[in-house]
Amino acid sequence: MTTAHAMSPGAPTKAISVDGGQARAYCGPAHGRSWTLTRDTTPPGTVELMVGGQQFHYRLAYNPRTRQPAKDHLGNYLYVAAI
Repeated sequence: MTTAHAMSPGAPTKAISVDGGQARAYCGPAHGRSWTLTRDTTPPGTVELMVGGQQFHYRLAYNPRTRQPAKDHLGNYLYVAAI
């Protein structure tokens, strides 16, 4: 399931290249929504997802060991609801 999203300039991310990967929202009202990241770009630090006419902020999670953007068991970049 894909959803409209807007990327925010918020928190910077490390300069890594995305090979047309997927991203997925976890927790909060947009849980389970996914979208495709643009090829050869850095995953945005934050995204805004629309759910039921309301806008919710999600942030990119990082792996505590590698300090690289975290991925779920399917290889999607992992975004969590921002409080």
